[in-house]
Amino acid sequence: MLDASNDRTEVATTARPAEASADLSAGSDALRDAYPRGASQPADPGLSAGARLGERYEIIGRLGQGGMGVVYAARNTNVEHIRYAIKTLLPGRPQADADHFLQEARRASKIRSPHVVQILDFGTDTATGLIYMVMEHLGEDLEKYTARSGGTLPPEQAIDFCAQVCEGIAAAHDGNVVHRDIKPLNCLLRVDGGRETVVVTDFGIARDIHGALLTQDVAASAPNSVWTAVGTPGYVAPEIWLRESKADHRVDVYGVGAMLFKLLTGHPPPLAPRLDELRQAGIPEKLVPVLSTALARDPGERFPSMRALRAALLDLQQLAAVPVPVLIAPAPARPARPLGLLASATVLGVVVFALLAAWPWRKNEPPPQAEQALRTRLNRPSPRCRT
Repeated sequence: MLDASNDRTEVATTARPAEASADLSAGSDALRDAYPRGASQPADPGLSAGARLGERYEIIGRLGQGGMGVVYAARNTNVEHIRYAIKTLLPGRPQADADHFLQEARRASKIRSPHVVQILDFGTDTATGLIYMVMEHLGEDLEKYTARSGGTLPPEQAIDFCAQVCEGIAAAHDGNVVHRDIKPLNCLLRVDGGRETVVVTDFGIARDIHGALLTQDVAASAPNSVWTAVGTPGYVAPEIWLRESKADHRVDVYGVGAMLFKLLTGHPPPLAPRLDELRQAGIPEKLVPVLSTALARDPGERFPSMRALRAALLDLQQLAAVPVPVLIAPAPARPARPLGLLASATVLGVVVFALLAAWPWRKNEPPPQAEQALRTRLNRPSPRCRT
């Protein structure tokens, strides 16, 4: 959960942009190979169930561990029915990491959106010296959710989840924060009244949007600049990987596009995929233009904002929700019937009606006396015939 099991890594500052640019059309293989792997995990702080943190938080159990911290499930001893997730910085980290950890908590706590994790508290535990932040306790991440669903999600559900992520990241951008590490592992699910709400977490490598523009000179002279090539292979925008001056909030547009690709296909996209690569991956045709724009190589060709991407996704949702009308062809006009045939049918109908009227239907037979009187009347000779 959150930073736990996060495979985010950092590219060495001696990355070869020219070679990476040459390999860009080949996909993300070069990007994956450039990331160091197999780094050892730091030691666990050792908080066991029942341990206290920050005076009023009691540890229930460990949720997971990442490269910089451990996440625990906890409860407030004053409000026992509420569960929290507490992220702690691993002991022994340099002061720069501690400052960055607290900066992450401050940034995330200022974002107001149902699709961004709530930071409820943060500080330093006086007893253990651990730096921690307290967050709402959410459900599983989209990585596990998708794995349980067979590795992919139906297009309608994937579109809905990514549209919710767009809403949360748009709120972050409004607060001048760029997330930079959008992926299924950093999106958790909360169930609200039967509806699955996606919540974006882990602002560990987020940066202020005002520092987005980075010149090539600064990039060469500042290896630890705000746009150091850090992130998760498969979700890193090309301009971050190549350390270009165009890096800005649109790296998050690329990240959401990469996540949508992953939810639909089961694997991250190649770096800046072409139209034929999207189709070969099995992307539904109606989604190809949206993903092609979101994952464009040039940030200027992407959606200009998260709200623009969200609007495009919602348009697709509305198209999917409107039933296609069934067009019924008008019945052919009946040919005119000949007048003689019509007259014959009319006469035949009159004769049949007369016969049916005169037929002695058993259920309407008169009593015997009435029948005899009727016969006598009919057989009586007419008075004009008497002689």
